[in-house]
Amino acid sequence: MIEKGECVVPIAKGQFLVFESYTGNPDGTSYVRFVDADENELLFYNEQEWVEEPQEVMGCIMSAIQNGVSEKISHKHF
Repeated sequence: MIEKGECVVPIAKGQFLVFESYTGNPDGTSYVRFVDADENELLFYNEQEWVEEPQEVMGCIMSAIQNGVSEKISHKHF
């Protein structure tokens, strides 16, 4: 489900990149998630994961933007 205060950006495969807007969190975005056309969450990363594994997380995010997410997966296996 898309929540009030989230930004939605269309990506590959009819999916969407979803993250907090300024009105949703004036301190900045604390998570990024990907949802399908029915708004089912497929992939989620929070700010702590970016800190712990920045290269892996950014690589997965960029891949998901470019290729979409094929199914709901655990990000540790993306």
